[in-house]
Amino acid sequence: MKKIFSVLFISILSLVLFGCNASIEEEITQTKDQMTTLSQSEPSEPNKSNEQFSYFLPDNMTIEDDESLNNIVFIEGKQHYILFVNPQEDVKSKVLYEDIKKSNGDNIIDETIESDEDFTYTVVNQTEDKSYEVTVGVGGVKMTTVTKANAISESAEKMLNIVKSVSVK
Repeated sequence: MKKIFSVLFISILSLVLFGCNASIEEEITQTKDQMTTLSQSEPSEPNKSNEQFSYFLPDNMTIEDDESLNNIVFIEGKQHYILFVNPQEDVKSKVLYEDIKKSNGDNIIDETIESDEDFTYTVVNQTEDKSYEVTVGVGGVKMTTVTKANAISESAEKMLNIVKSVSVK
């Protein structure tokens, strides 16, 4: 009887672990596909601005902190997003991407798309608390958040929409 319960327990544990792993794999694939499609789309029209740049802010996000000229912290529900704009770098710059690569360890997503118009990148790595840090950028503009595995692609899509809309003054 003990053997049956042991086998049953191991089977259920395997299914749970497999299910979690499949979920992250699906999210990775969806994020990569989505970024390829969205990187080629037209940017949203800016609806907010500060002294340095203008940008698109979705209706469901609010500004939590915009005291810095180069950083803005947004919030949507409990999720925070940090937008960073380096006005010295253009849309083809790889400087911010290379800095991210140096500071991060193993990334579960490290995708770049280089075109005649810009350099787009998506970098995702797992944090110590089993969340995921998602960074999306276009040249000298990047946006970062920390999210759950099942929200990586959704977060990346929102961030790319904002990042692509940034226009430096």
